[in-house]
Amino acid sequence: MTNFVVLFVALGLAKWAGLAKWAKSVKSVKSVKSVKSLKPWSMTFVRQLGVLSLGALSLGALSLGALPLAFAQAAPLTFSLTQLTDGKATLVTEKSFPNKHLLIAVGFTGCPDICPTTLLDIKNMLAILDAESASQAAQIQPLFVTIDPARDSVDDVSRYAAYFDSRIIGLRAPDWDTLDALVKQLRATYGYQVDGKAVYPPDLPEHYTVYHSTHFYLYGPDRQLLTVYPYNLGGARLAAQIQQAIPVSQ
Repeated sequence: MTNFVVLFVALGLAKWAGLAKWAKSVKSVKSVKSVKSLKPWSMTFVRQLGVLSLGALSLGALSLGALPLAFAQAAPLTFSLTQLTDGKATLVTEKSFPNKHLLIAVGFTGCPDICPTTLLDIKNMLAILDAESASQAAQIQPLFVTIDPARDSVDDVSRYAAYFDSRIIGLRAPDWDTLDALVKQLRATYGYQVDGKAVYPPDLPEHYTVYHSTHFYLYGPDRQLLTVYPYNLGGARLAAQIQQAIPVSQ
């Protein structure tokens, strides 16, 4: 009975958070006749959709701020992405930010609402920590990774992220495999659609729509996942959660 109540509440919160609408937007995947006939990228898309229900259950902790770590990976985070440095695309990895906590969000520059809200929350969180706990603010490196590299150049995502706060670094994967590897590590989801039908990279047609999950992730200096935050948490609540998660340096 208790499990049923938890499930009921979690699904209700998932609907409230917009995940139900997101799931409906990718319903075209159900029209595939045979999973075996899918392209490799299609298989990845279907596997990633599988975590949607887990994400819905995780939202049961929404009122507490951070989400439980039910879908945390065991191995430390690794990545190899491109960053704009002095006008040139340079390669950065998880080791490029020593002694920093990484706060990672995924999205795209053409996102109409979710990404601006998330980046605004990060901007406001940094401003609050600047005033209340500068030592903790200095330990955070926010990263925004585009999941639409077909449209977003490294210059685009860098400028977009920095528009909210110069400390937010915009990153782009150099190829589809690299992007997919990062997304799987985060247990995030994303996909593309045209006229209600799923389309898959690298052969994306014009006028496709992008969908992605809305969580963002806090990793420690050892690149182990510390916690996952829900969409639209707000700068003040995010700052409070960050202050609990990151030790105050002496």
